[in-house]
Amino acid sequence: MVEALSDIPLVDVVSYADNEVSATNWLSSNDGAWDLAVVDLQLKQGSGVGALSWCTTRRPDQRVVVLSGELDPLIRRQCMELRADAVFDKATEMNAFLDYCRALAPATAPSRDRE
Repeated sequence: MVEALSDIPLVDVVSYADNEVSATNWLSSNDGAWDLAVVDLQLKQGSGVGALSWCTTRRPDQRVVVLSGELDPLIRRQCMELRADAVFDKATEMNAFLDYCRALAPATAPSRDRE
């Protein structure tokens, strides 16, 4: 995943967490340091729902997408109710997810410090 995202021009992966506590701690300590949060609902410990819930207080220009392997219509609806901007299934919608990231990259590039 990190490699696929890093291949997109103007995209930098700034952090990665495999458990809910690490994800929410990083997000709360770095609330202005990200443009797009990618949340998986299945983590080694805890749930991505906690990270998604934390993101409800994000800035208007920040985006949050769910990329997970266990999605059904109910879970998709719940993610959207928690203000996810988009929800993608890992198995069937990976190309759509990467297209979403590519489309977002030019819009977020001016807000980043690029040298």
